[in-house]
Amino acid sequence: MCRNLTVLYLYDNKITQICNLGFASNLTHLYMQNNNITHVITSPTHRSSPSSTWRETASRWWGG
Repeated sequence: MCRNLTVLYLYDNKITQICNLGFASNLTHLYMQNNNITHVITSPTHRSSPSSTWRETASRWWGG
């Protein structure tokens, strides 16, 4: 568990999906610009488009 992780810089990579961010329960900023994100996976059975449900997904991950 990374309880002290609040900012994560993952920009300018070739990331195609976001998943398993539950380990960073205090994450407040996630920088992922210039990637190739096509899917956000919030659980093993849920897969969504980042544009359609990003706020719902972020809310589930970080309780916001």
